[in-house]
Amino acid sequence: KQLARDLLFRRFVGLGIAESVPDHSSIWRFRQILEKNGLLTKL
Repeated sequence: KQLARDLLFRRFVGLGIAESVPDHSSIWRFRQILEKNGLLTKL
């Protein structure tokens, strides 16, 4: 939700003004992949 309305958050994650914000399930799946491969703790 914050990404959709806050320009500073968008800039922090590298999203431009015209780019769409990923939905919750896309972010969740990415997180699961990181955890599965032991990469989440390295971030």
